Amino acid sequence: MSSVHDRYLTITDGTRIHYCVYEPTDKAAPVFLFIHGLGSNWTRWKRLVEDPFLKPFRRIIPDLRGHGDSITRRGIDADGFAADLELILKKEETHRPVVVGHCMGANIAVRLWERNPQNIRALILIEPFITEDLQRAWKLLHAVLGPVLGIVGLLAGLFNRLGLRRTRFRRIDYSVYDDWVRPRLTNLINVIRFMGPWLDLQCMPTVGYIASYRVLFRYRPPWRNIEAPTLALIARQGDVLSRESGGHPLDRPGIQTVGIEASHFVLTDNREGVVRQIQTFVDGLKRNEPWKN
Repeated sequence: MSSVHDRYLTITDGTRIHYCVYEPTDKAAPVFLFIHGLGSNWTRWKRLVEDPFLKPFRRIIPDLRGHGDSITRRGIDADGFAADLELILKKEETHRPVVVGHCMGANIAVRLWERNPQNIRALILIEPFITEDLQRAWKLLHAVLGPVLGIVGLLAGLFNRLGLRRTRFRRIDYSVYDDWVRPRLTNLINVIRFMGPWLDLQCMPTVGYIASYRVLFRYRPPWRNIEAPTLALIARQGDVLSRESGGHPLDRPGIQTVGIEASHFVLTDNREGVVRQIQTFVDGLKRNEPWKN
């Protein structure tokens, strides 16, 4: 039987980073590191990591800084996220994990690899946020939302410096919430009520949310230069990327790009399909190199 432990790591800037560790049933098996997306927390992976296929592996799942139980208003950028993850891996004495990320988490996974490629065994990128390949609606939304969030961020930062800040935030267990909310996302009003920025801002500081949003557009992962074994899962019914294949930066030799029947909420829509693709990918890794931690 595998068990799960809550752990904390205090960074030099005073931020207390929360993460969960699922102990493996196979002590020699490599480690998986799972990275959630914008406005989310570690529970978004909870159902997936409890799948029987993944139980032999040690699974580390952090709340990124500013999110979940890692609340802070400082140091939120691609390198801040990646540096925290490096310290977690060091504390857990973990070498060459398989790094799995969803949306912004996929981009941060690439930054983690970029900073220390020798210490990453493989990447699994689920619906990465590829700014070069966004649908037109996303580009228009950012053109309008970007300046607005900039002003809101300045005001929120000013209020924080004056001592006006929230100290309580909503905590959501997405392993339950996602299954509840998906059937209700049948119209735009419900999407606004139950998902997106309105929900995210209840769960984290405003300045932290805006800084995290900016990471999506300010950090441009070197997609075409990735050298680690990589699996990219792209949602066929997704409303973020403009196409499944045929010209986007991940469509090149060395990266396995697979279309999966799901919307952008892949981990809810088709969790079983994600696990099957991970299993196939991992089987290939095992054939190509010694499979031990």
